[in-house]
Amino acid sequence: MASLASLPNELLDEVCNAIYPRDGRFEDPTGRLECLSALAALARTSHRLQSIAEPVLYHRGLSATGRGRSPGQPRVGMEAP
Repeated sequence: MASLASLPNELLDEVCNAIYPRDGRFEDPTGRLECLSALAALARTSHRLQSIAEPVLYHRGLSATGRGRSPGQPRVGMEAP
């Protein structure tokens, strides 16, 4: 049985792009945060997946809002204290 780690980088990039739609359209307003959270969780699983998921995460996360995270706002995938 093949594992995620055995896939080539190009396919892993497609997996990351499938998690967060390229058009950024969601039926539910919480869908965007759920997708960003899923990408952040994937990025934390290994250095290799981090290097693949982070560009997608930052591109989708920051370009969708037009700005970075506000002070006091929790990071995506992290619970507020």
